[in-house]
Amino acid sequence: VYIPKEYNQKLQTMIAGNTAPDIMELSDEIHVYSSKNQLVPLNDYLNKDGINLEERFGTTYEQYTRDGKTYALPDRGGNMLVYYNKDLFDAAGVKYPTADWTWDDMLNAAQKLTIKEGDKVKQYGFAAGAWWPWWMSFMYQNGGKILDDNGKPIV
Repeated sequence: VYIPKEYNQKLQTMIAGNTAPDIMELSDEIHVYSSKNQLVPLNDYLNKDGINLEERFGTTYEQYTRDGKTYALPDRGGNMLVYYNKDLFDAAGVKYPTADWTWDDMLNAAQKLTIKEGDKVKQYGFAAGAWWPWWMSFMYQNGGKILDDNGKPIV
């Protein structure tokens, strides 16, 4: 599927012109479109066909729901991974991450792994890069939201 430049602007133009596509590809924009009633909830279709979302998708479908209505389905997914250097952990005397690590555990490890020389950082204890899905993931995991309780964008 070819997705043209300025995809979201094109979709908004089509919606405003009453020529919206029947199907479109969206990700984090789903809540903006659903808050403006620009998407049709899929619940009736899913119920009619007996599709159990949790059984089929686990909890990944929840990111496409709003007020108990499902507006989209996951089409692919992936894991976000954190790699770590055991030598650096050993040198800093920091225990390796475990499956039950908390945000506080990660923060404490990152602080211990960070090495400064004067006012310069020689080694960062954690780096996620600038890719937006990292920051969205961090935001959601810590209770952050893109929409307020009335469904209006807050960013």
